[in-house]
Order: sequence, then structure tokens, then C-alpha cells
Amino acid sequence: MVLCNVNQVSLAFLNSIHATADVDAQLLFEEFIDGNVNLWKEYERTGQVPPKFAANLQKLQPELDALKQIYGWNDTVSFGKLASQNCSDLILYAKYMSFTPQVSESVKLRESLPQR
Repeated sequence: MVLCNVNQVSLAFLNSIHATADVDAQLLFEEFIDGNVNLWKEYERTGQVPPKFAANLQKLQPELDALKQIYGWNDTVSFGKLASQNCSDLILYAKYMSFTPQVSESVKLRESLPQR
């Protein structure tokens, strides 16, 4: 069985931007997906970019450069959309013992549409 979750960052994506270390992946999550509540509160309180945020961006610079070069990432492109799994062409097929389920009506409809 194959499951796809568009809310998860794919390992292939992290590998493509050379974010293979757990620390780098964690920083990417903190800065671009989950956010860092403590750094945000500090920014709201002082109006200044916290030094830790600047240090995190500097540490992630090679990955950010790869994002820009490979995926054309910029401030208007969602990091989450680039990083999430692509499930648009995923077809789920299941077979249990000798029972093969019928193709669903939505799959039949999709197959009948003109190809792009």
C-alpha cells in the first residue's frame, strides 16, 4: 500500500537541496514551515531581527541557494508547496488475496479526460 501525505516534506526534496543533516532539516522546518515562536515573539517585542534567526539563515545559506537555483524559489513561492510530496498522479491499487477491487468511478472519469 502506498500512502501520500501532502503535508509532509519529501526526503527526495531534502536530498535535492543537500539538506541531509538532521540539524539542517530541523532548521528548515523551524524557519519555513512550523515557525519559531520564541524568535517571532522576540521580533515583535524588539522590532529587530533576532541574532539567532540571522545565524540560522546563514547556516542554511547553501540549502537556500540550492532552492533558488533548482526550484526558482523566492519570497513569493511557498516553501511548503515546493517541499511537500507530489500526490497528483498517485494511483492507489490494492489486492487482498484473490479479491481485486473495481476501478473507482473517479479513476474511470480521469482516464476518459483528454491528456494534458
